[in-house]
Amino acid sequence: MGKKNPLLAAAFSVFIAGLGQFYVDRFWRGMLFLLAEVMTASYSLFGSEQAGFILNIGVSFVAAADAYKLAKAANEVVPKPPEPKELFI
Repeated sequence: MGKKNPLLAAAFSVFIAGLGQFYVDRFWRGMLFLLAEVMTASYSLFGSEQAGFILNIGVSFVAAADAYKLAKAANEVVPKPPEPKELFI
């Protein structure tokens, strides 16, 4: 897994909740946010339009903050040091 841009991950999740998590290779977390996005959008269409819209914006921004945090954490993983070479005397 290469370096991930935290701002790009957050932007993806603001656009559609869960896309930033997919970008950071966290499939199931992305599915959870995507499901929440669909549920709040449905509530906005078939229930209370104003409440659904506010919930949808909230889900998007929570997903963006989570994607940003995940991308930063993924970039901070310390690579395993190489094995020391054996010395034959």
